[in-house]
Amino acid sequence: MKKLVALLLVTASSFSAQAQSGGTDLNANLKPWTFGLRGMHVYDLPSYRFDGPLAQDMYGLNGPKTNFDMGFELYLEYMFNPLIGVQLSHRRASISGASDVEYYSGKFNLTGLDGIFIWNNLNPGMVNRRWNVYTKIGLGYGSYDSEQFLLADDAPDQANNDNFWGGRVGMGLQYEINNAWRVDLEVLYNVAYDDGFDGFNEAAGSDTYLTTALGVAYTFGSKEKKPTYTVDYFGIDYLNVKGQSQDSTPMVNQSKIEDLSNSLNEQEDELEAKESKISSLKDELDALKEEAAKSKSTLANVEEVYFAFDSDRLSAEAKKSLARIAQRKPAKVVLTAYADKVGSDDYNNNLKQRRATAVKDFLMQFGMTDAQISIQMGETMPFDENDQFLNRKVSLQF
Repeated sequence: MKKLVALLLVTASSFSAQAQSGGTDLNANLKPWTFGLRGMHVYDLPSYRFDGPLAQDMYGLNGPKTNFDMGFELYLEYMFNPLIGVQLSHRRASISGASDVEYYSGKFNLTGLDGIFIWNNLNPGMVNRRWNVYTKIGLGYGSYDSEQFLLADDAPDQANNDNFWGGRVGMGLQYEINNAWRVDLEVLYNVAYDDGFDGFNEAAGSDTYLTTALGVAYTFGSKEKKPTYTVDYFGIDYLNVKGQSQDSTPMVNQSKIEDLSNSLNEQEDELEAKESKISSLKDELDALKEEAAKSKSTLANVEEVYFAFDSDRLSAEAKKSLARIAQRKPAKVVLTAYADKVGSDDYNNNLKQRRATAVKDFLMQFGMTDAQISIQMGETMPFDENDQFLNRKVSLQF
């Protein structure tokens, strides 16, 4: 156990150095690590439900054979935030008790881990108080050595020594002396999950005892910083320090102003370059729109002539339409030929070509030249699947 106590002290020292550099604290303006020492009174609680015709439960401060039992506890504390923390502790103590027939005396040690919850830090109206009320619950593992004697003649009766698990729950009160030191007072209800803890195994499964402890604790870190357990969870001290300290010296502020000014200038230059690029793209888009409009204006008129099924012969109505177009003397005519879906693709492509040629030849009879007339192939059956007539045509754009 000496090694364990030494380990706790070494661990505390190492965390002290880290805490002073801010390396273990999520909030740079707060101090989470505390090391403490408590002295305690240990009282074996009476359990009358275990009394029987052959034995009575022994309890503390019951006659001259019992003592005002004392012990001590070392602990290391870490606060995750102003409400919740954990304590790693090591306890060594003596314990005694007596009944009407016998008494016992024992010693034990226990290493445990406890969770703590500080109630005051839930109250926004208690920012400047020095008192904290907390709840504590935990579990530990240790060993005991107890011996039982007869009251009549102090003759040894039974003895037990073993390892055991222990649980505890209770309340505590802290008083903050300053940003480094505090005083603790706590009362815990303890259960030793080994009935031989009092020197006699009654097959009851456990023994219970009460500890009342008074101690002093030191919180590592700069004296200018507040311990985490001292601040209001909803207050400015906790909410405004997440991850960084607030620098307020003129030199630091001037440096921040210069950095922000340089960043702003860079952003303005980048914005100006992007605006110039956008303006250039708009001019390019307007030019393309103008060119497209001119192209459309030269071919603004559209006419269509239709053909019978599987035919490239111009009807009388088609010839009248073509004659009217030729009389307007267009500078350019684009012919797009179509066909329905009846027949193979090769056959329909040939049919479309023949229909376009028939229209072209008819227009050239009115003085139009070959250079003025261009031919392109349209899709097979592009318009109406139910009315094949609409797909047998040549479209003229001029």
